[in-house]
Amino acid sequence: MASKEAEAFLQQVREYQKQALGSATAVPTLEEMRFGAEAVMETVGAMPHGVEIEATDVDGLSALWVRHPGADAQSVVMYFHGGGYVVQSANSHRKVAAHLALHSKRNVLSVNYRLPPRHEHSATGNSADPAHHWLQ
Repeated sequence: MASKEAEAFLQQVREYQKQALGSATAVPTLEEMRFGAEAVMETVGAMPHGVEIEATDVDGLSALWVRHPGADAQSVVMYFHGGGYVVQSANSHRKVAAHLALHSKRNVLSVNYRLPPRHEHSATGNSADPAHHWLQ
């Protein structure tokens, strides 16, 4: 049996599906899931002050530089967003990356890994290699 918290979360998901898709049992398209995931992440937490975010290209992968003003220039955190290798993005996780930069006092390179179906599922994990080489 699910916990009270899990049941409450599932109820929120059903409510969202009902409002966004017209039915609590509707199966969203991939585009709808990505849009919904971005919208949900926008409501989570607050952007910390003093952290700058800049879009960049990392050997063909889009990424965000999340810079902390007091960061050690010789140390970088390479961050890959959540989303089960299917949804979400560096943009949806920019607040997470900003808090990581703030609390670690490091600049963070938040990389958009390759998402299916445009790329094969195995390409998602291979996104770390070009980002790592780019940092060197």
